[in-house]
Amino acid sequence: MHAAVPKLKLEEICGVNRNSCLVETSTGYAIIQPEMAPQDGARVLVAALGQLQFAVVINGALITEGGESIERRPHV
Repeated sequence: MHAAVPKLKLEEICGVNRNSCLVETSTGYAIIQPEMAPQDGARVLVAALGQLQFAVVINGALITEGGESIERRPHV
């Protein structure tokens, strides 16, 4: 006899909604949620120089997996 196991929805497991997008990368998949502003410590997917790469937000800058820093230019 097996206990009834409730079915989980992807939305519940991953915390996504209908505005979310699934993007395939070279290392797997990333869920993009465009309405969310990334906070410090968030891992984000960046499209730069024709490549997709992951980065972490630290003090408003993006730090890539290779250790490079991508910072916003100040307005002149």
